[in-house]
Amino acid sequence: MVSSSEEIFFEKHFQNVINREICDYFTQELHLYETAKDIPTVIQTPSHYIINHIMSDVYILAIIMWEVPPLYILNILKYICELIEAYFGSCTYDTICENRLTVYQILDEMIDHGFPLISEGNIIMELVKPPSIMRMFAEQVTGSSSQYSSVLPESQFSIVPWRCENITYAKNECYFDFIETLNAVLSHQGGIIRSYVSTQVFANVRLSNYPDLTVTFDKPLSLGNVHFHRCVRFKNWDKFHQVSFIPPDKKFKLIEYVPTVSHGIPMGSRVEFYYPRGNNNGSFNISLKPNSKKIIQSIIITTKLHPDINNIVFDQAVNGKIVYNQNTNIFVWTINQLTTPLCMKSIIYLKDNAKQPDWKPKLSISYKLAGSTICGIKISKIDVKNTNYKCFKGVKYITKTGNYEQR
Repeated sequence: MVSSSEEIFFEKHFQNVINREICDYFTQELHLYETAKDIPTVIQTPSHYIINHIMSDVYILAIIMWEVPPLYILNILKYICELIEAYFGSCTYDTICENRLTVYQILDEMIDHGFPLISEGNIIMELVKPPSIMRMFAEQVTGSSSQYSSVLPESQFSIVPWRCENITYAKNECYFDFIETLNAVLSHQGGIIRSYVSTQVFANVRLSNYPDLTVTFDKPLSLGNVHFHRCVRFKNWDKFHQVSFIPPDKKFKLIEYVPTVSHGIPMGSRVEFYYPRGNNNGSFNISLKPNSKKIIQSIIITTKLHPDINNIVFDQAVNGKIVYNQNTNIFVWTINQLTTPLCMKSIIYLKDNAKQPDWKPKLSISYKLAGSTICGIKISKIDVKNTNYKCFKGVKYITKTGNYEQR
């Protein structure tokens, strides 16, 4: 694991010991690109392959000696990040450094000789107990560590390996979170050059005994490139287009898919960058317009201006918060929510004797919509069988941006 300051602060060898110098190839690539997300996922070196995944301020690298399917390794890296988030709430440099021993124990149980052994977070949490204040206090008093469980997980003796026996809740409930991620490339005039949507459905099931759930979608034929959790019965999906399963306990990713239906863009945007000939100043304007009935929230627009720009003066009437760093030339415009069209107007001043740059800004845009899906795919029915109790069922829809650029 490499920090944003290029420090190798965590390493784990599953087979042969690999020299740290191999990571220099990654740091060289890091200097070639403006942003970390532009770095190639697979980097070939004379002796190894480096597959990387970026999470917050941490670069997670997998060093392999022979060719393997890159998505196979990338899924393992993503799952490691998900486990660290489940244990500690976030996957950051500070979190990993503070819980270094627990992360080592998680990797020991999850991966055996470089191959994934346990893929269920609930089972790993039974083997390596999550940290708690009471356990830390007890370890300081007794001087012994109780991080590892002394007994096998109950799921080892269960009829399904992903669910423990004798699970009991006083309040039975299940929740489903739809998270649609919009990835798009727009022109400066706001036209769509390329866009696609990927959807993840997370389930948080807190039901007693062995419930049997059936989830029905209102547009099941619009789900493409579907990837299920292993608890889902494929035969039911192929025959009835229903997601039928005995769920793991608590939170897990139920399904991941790419919608095949057409979609629009919830927020229109337009960029104007203009230099009059013979002048040492120009204009930089951004216009935003909501295209959705739902309120667009948490809008963040980031761009790096040309190094020949000396200063930028903003219109005092602009909404939101604008931060411009003259040292890095990075401009950030933050808006809490967008309900009506907005426009940011500014005047740009070039440095003395600087030529007018033949350059157009590349904007990275992020925002989200709560309670809405741009593709219109929703859950129409949730059936809970094999139970003798009533349970609460809830569904939440969120649309957010992923790789969303305007250039």
